[in-house]
Amino acid sequence: VDLDGFKSHNDLHGHAHADAVLRSVALAMSSVVRSRDTIVRFGGDEFVVVVPDADPQVALAAAERIRRAVAATSAVTASVGVAVWVPGCGIHDPDRLFAAADEALYAAKAGGRDRSAAWQNGLITLLQQG
Repeated sequence: VDLDGFKSHNDLHGHAHADAVLRSVALAMSSVVRSRDTIVRFGGDEFVVVVPDADPQVALAAAERIRRAVAATSAVTASVGVAVWVPGCGIHDPDRLFAAADEALYAAKAGGRDRSAAWQNGLITLLQQG
């Protein structure tokens, strides 16, 4: 999960306000995921959400809930990249899974931001906004 335009928001409103936005985003995301899911701030304006035991449809639904929650409760929107490990998907280690999610994230941003995109078997699908 990457916050769209967060750096500009930070530069315009200052660090204290940006920190409040990050807290708001974290609360919004926490409110729409399962209790066994894990949300971690990965850096500046990036978060990683681990959704264990999820098939692609469950993961995509979680991504859309997160994207909508961020848009509804904060001054920024979010772009979300999704990658799910399933047998035969061609991913053999966690680093590659993370890289696949990152590829999907960049596709979401390139597709207009405030979107989700999914990596599956080497193909990226951009989900429609809204």
